[in-house]
Amino acid sequence: MGETVMRQLKEGSGLMGLFDKLKKDLGDALGGAAGDAFGEKLGDLAKSIEDATGIDLPDALDAAAADAAADAADVAPAATASPTAAAIADATSAAAPAAGGNHGREWLDSLITSELPEYSVQAGYPVSGFDVQQLYSQAGLFFNPNNVMAPFPYDYALSKDGRVAGYVMVTDHNKDRRYGWQLARAAAQLQGVPFINFYTHLANERDYVLERIRRLAQ
Repeated sequence: MGETVMRQLKEGSGLMGLFDKLKKDLGDALGGAAGDAFGEKLGDLAKSIEDATGIDLPDALDAAAADAAADAADVAPAATASPTAAAIADATSAAAPAAGGNHGREWLDSLITSELPEYSVQAGYPVSGFDVQQLYSQAGLFFNPNNVMAPFPYDYALSKDGRVAGYVMVTDHNKDRRYGWQLARAAAQLQGVPFINFYTHLANERDYVLERIRRLAQ
């Protein structure tokens, strides 16, 4: 178990990744409705800790993981994979299609920036002009003035006819729990601008993605 934890820390999956894996494995073991209920309870527990402390739990855990991995790198020799095994893994990864079709971040990024000529698309659009405490209130988050998180920039702002028609986030699994993500959504709500999100771990078919985005200006 210890070796598995250290390997995942070195590979950058972080403590939150370990938490997600534990939740999934135990949920699968329970199966059915019991497994779903267990997963929801763990999620509620994490949310309660965040609300009580004002700490963005995924960020805090990942920061601790990064520190632990850095410390381990100073004392532990780097693992060297078998060249044959590495070659097989690379070949398998390259040959295997993404599960559920086109849904990865790079594919979504390419689709949004290249197949929407009716929009002006700006990547990394910052949230500005808001009182951060107002954003916390809109998002329903506990505000701790000693530990204030900034809203994430929108992955994309799409403009049409001289106005911002909508904001788009491309989100990795469970990252929508982070304070920065929730504060960005709150800012969009306060502006009255549509906000849509695509999860990279779900199957985002081309027509589905384009249809959702094109509804923004309707």
